[in-house]
Amino acid sequence: MNGNTFRAEIVNKRKDGAFYDAEIVIFSVTLPSGDLLFAEVSRDITGRKKAEADLLEMDVLKNKFITIVSHQLRTPLSAIRWTLQMILKGDLGPLSDTQRPFLEQAYESNNRLITLLNDILTADRIESGKMEHTGEHADPAAVIATLISDVHIIADKKRVSLRYDPPDIPCPALAIDSQHLRTVLQNLVENAVQYSRDGGEVVIRVACRDKSAEISV
Repeated sequence: MNGNTFRAEIVNKRKDGAFYDAEIVIFSVTLPSGDLLFAEVSRDITGRKKAEADLLEMDVLKNKFITIVSHQLRTPLSAIRWTLQMILKGDLGPLSDTQRPFLEQAYESNNRLITLLNDILTADRIESGKMEHTGEHADPAAVIATLISDVHIIADKKRVSLRYDPPDIPCPALAIDSQHLRTVLQNLVENAVQYSRDGGEVVIRVACRDKSAEISV
């Protein structure tokens, strides 16, 4: 009830006995005589309720799809990236000049898929309000070190050098979300590599403070 107006959604019954969803509004009208009259306006909202139910079903299906993508694709893609890294580094033996470009292209394509997948999962978590932050204590310099190990293959292909300028003093363990920090930095570094000229250089710097760290690319 809002003042002298009452709004509600109800299940109403037609003359033929069929039930339908309806929205009703009951409001008061004061007549010139001073008498108080109550009036009702009702409208059929069956179509709207069906559309809302369809949207809810689509949202459930989307969430199921995101869950399948998360568990069934991310793990094998990461394993493929790790294997390609080993091959390109020469851990499994030397590569010929003919083999290397094809493997570098495979690694780059695999990396793009992982980035795209992570972006989809992040967007879904933000939309659903389920974005979680671990707030674990970690060294941001350690996150950058592992990132450079993954990105250098793409940089080498473009003949772009990656340089990491570590902090003058060791960073304290900060309350950060390592996974989200890595995702942000990876996007920045990969974009820097992509838009650098051949033979260019991408520099990652870290400056540590008492309770914070400044990272620049």
